[in-house]
Amino acid sequence: MDMAVRGRLFYFSDITNMAQRVTFYIDGFNFYYGLRRTKRNEPQWGDYYWIDMVKLCQGFLGEGQEVEKVIYFTASPLNPEKSSRQSAFLNANKLINGDRFEVVRGKRKSHSPQQQARSHVPKIRKGVRL
Repeated sequence: MDMAVRGRLFYFSDITNMAQRVTFYIDGFNFYYGLRRTKRNEPQWGDYYWIDMVKLCQGFLGEGQEVEKVIYFTASPLNPEKSSRQSAFLNANKLINGDRFEVVRGKRKSHSPQQQARSHVPKIRKGVRL
């Protein structure tokens, strides 16, 4: 089994058949905030909030490779409106990609008011799948 890292995307590949099957592991929190930060300088990036994650990952593949699965790690936003939009995004990807798209949900850590004042980015306990 081979492992590769491209930017913030991690993937493993397994050579068992002619095609190399690749699984991508995406940190949804960093993906979203990276996109949001880029959108400030280049507004056309706002179109990518509704991106097909499997199709995106296919762009990183080499010849003879195929996407086995995209595993998207995230936590629900505390704001109900944002949570609803996130659910719509995740459900759309699940509908389009079926078993090739999986969501692993973590939970936000609670912080004291002093810790929250020092950090504008909420901390997330990573989702774990056994």
